[in-house]
Amino acid sequence: PVAQEGDIDGIILPPGDRRMLMVTGPFTMAVGDTQEVVISLMAAMGSDRLSSVSVLKFFDKTAQSTFDKLFQVVPPPSAPKVKASGLDGQIVLNWGFDPVAVEKTESQDVAGFKFEGYNVYQLKSPSPDLTPGNAIKLATFDVVNEITTVLSEAFDQQAGVVVERPVQVGTNSGIRRTFNVTTDAFRDRPLSNDQDYYFAVTAYNATQDPDETNRALESTPVIVTVRAQKPAPGTRLNAEFEGQIEVQHVGGTSDGSVIATVVDPLAVTGDDYAVVFENRVVGVDDEGHDITQTFWHVLRVVLDDEMKVETVLDTVLANQTKQVSDASDLAFLEVEGLLIQVLGAPLDIKRASDGSPAIVQISGPNGELTEDDWDGRGAPFGGNLVWHSFNAYEADGTSWFLGAGGGDGSEARMLRNNNIANAVPNDLEWRFGPTSFMWWIWDAGEVGVVPFQFWNVGPGTFDDPSDDKQLINVSFSGGGTPGIYDYSGGENFFGAPECMDWVYTYDGDYAAFEDDAQDGSIDGNEPSGAEYLARMVICNGEAFGGPPLPDADALAGTTIRFLTTKPNTPNDVFTFSTAKYAQTFSAAAQKKDALELVNVFPNPYLGLNRLETSTTNRFVRFNHLPPKTKIRIFNLAGTLVRVLPDETTQQFDQYMDWDLQNVQDLPVASGIYLAHIEMPGVGTKVLKLIIVQEQQILKTF
Repeated sequence: PVAQEGDIDGIILPPGDRRMLMVTGPFTMAVGDTQEVVISLMAAMGSDRLSSVSVLKFFDKTAQSTFDKLFQVVPPPSAPKVKASGLDGQIVLNWGFDPVAVEKTESQDVAGFKFEGYNVYQLKSPSPDLTPGNAIKLATFDVVNEITTVLSEAFDQQAGVVVERPVQVGTNSGIRRTFNVTTDAFRDRPLSNDQDYYFAVTAYNATQDPDETNRALESTPVIVTVRAQKPAPGTRLNAEFEGQIEVQHVGGTSDGSVIATVVDPLAVTGDDYAVVFENRVVGVDDEGHDITQTFWHVLRVVLDDEMKVETVLDTVLANQTKQVSDASDLAFLEVEGLLIQVLGAPLDIKRASDGSPAIVQISGPNGELTEDDWDGRGAPFGGNLVWHSFNAYEADGTSWFLGAGGGDGSEARMLRNNNIANAVPNDLEWRFGPTSFMWWIWDAGEVGVVPFQFWNVGPGTFDDPSDDKQLINVSFSGGGTPGIYDYSGGENFFGAPECMDWVYTYDGDYAAFEDDAQDGSIDGNEPSGAEYLARMVICNGEAFGGPPLPDADALAGTTIRFLTTKPNTPNDVFTFSTAKYAQTFSAAAQKKDALELVNVFPNPYLGLNRLETSTTNRFVRFNHLPPKTKIRIFNLAGTLVRVLPDETTQQFDQYMDWDLQNVQDLPVASGIYLAHIEMPGVGTKVLKLIIVQEQQILKTF
């Protein structure tokens, strides 16, 4: 500054306005204390002075987020472990075969970032570059939640501003861990057999924290190289991708099911399997009651002629808890080429063959119904179907049906909000004859005695009264007389002119309810227990050709049973065999295949092979070769040019490449060559191969 020479602030480097400010604290320190001060130095330049401030704020937000996390930067999820199988004209990618790897990837939950989904890419070259020039996204499988498109802030260097751009685009498709490729995305045509293709599957997480600048992180792609190909000579694949295997329910009475789907035809073993269940105590609730969870396992077994387990060999998949009600949920693990889905019973009422709710009359005024009284739809449930059905007329001489009051009179009126799920797996019975109290809560709160009782009779334990529980009856008169169970208005499904009062049934302490009903102390707006069924009406069928139903007393002795679905339990066993789905091998077929299919391509070789990756990587490819094949290549003069395989050329699966060089590692001349292919145990085959080399330019003279 004194000599006015050098880089003088404001003179040599205008402008000269330099403002610096550092603030920290306040904090109190005693003698001997230390205080750690973290300083972040940031600089930013946008397209103008205002955008530069925005960019600086963007950098500051990133720095602050890093500091808040104690410099523990959130990583992306662990990269999926992927294997690929090449089939004829298709490639199967599978990343659900390793339970440990799947758990490691999908369990990530760090600082608000949670695993969100998978991306499947085809790559032009075996490079981890996911930019559009080298990668095409084939599919995204993401968790079904409120997150779909994830936007992150980024500095656009060309524009000089901070913008929000989509970094992940999900569709709430649901997670799946297999993908079948049949089209070359770069060429927009079916896959070619015997050609190398490159794929990657990545996992990404996401956060909804608005203070994060980067709201999704994607794992580094791990490249898999695979060829679509016909089966090896002599091999026959007896399963196809997404083919279904028949599963038998050989034990138990649940309404659950198991679906076994082939996802890797090459990995199907031909073994027999069983899916079994186990109830295990996993904790204690606040009231000291055991918390039980159902686990299921896949066992390798030997089955007898009735598909029942004869011998257990080993466990191939253990301690699974996922059960779904929708077969479209594919987020299950793959095991030995199979996707095994366990469907628990839907929390619903059972269904007749036509989809009607399984509500059957099991007795009438003349006593218990016999099998001769059952109708076809109710027979599987041991009774006579009465929901929107007049079969009760044949059973006891009356004419009535069970419907729902109000609205359109449909099933949804009775099963509103699927409240029957509160009863699952217990069945219910509506018993006419014995009396109980009912509460006309939606009139003026009247209470009256009615000629029936509602019972929870346990999970199919009809002959065991020890688990029976009486339920609370609630009513709406619908225009009738509150406090008296009598005829009110009609119903709207069939247009029946007269129906009994609407009946609802709730869980709860019926004895306490009855005490309150007798002393008039019932209060409140609704019962405290869970609702099971709503708006049920017994309707007069006279308008439909039957005799009238004079009053509810005419139903004395009638019992209507409501059958709910049953979950999978340790009594349930599902079995299936893959014997007819495993690939088979025949020596005779191997000989036939090899002699027919062994070939070389491209032929003729006209200066290049579209599979070549560089001018120094010339080759033709022999395919469909059985193991231990020896290839001798001669020119037309009978001179041996090359023997394959050698120390530099090994047989890869059913392929062998010739680099168009002779035994002296010099390029062969253009011309016609004979390939003598020796296949031990199979035979020999001679192929004529035409080579046209491109013009050679000597670089050294």
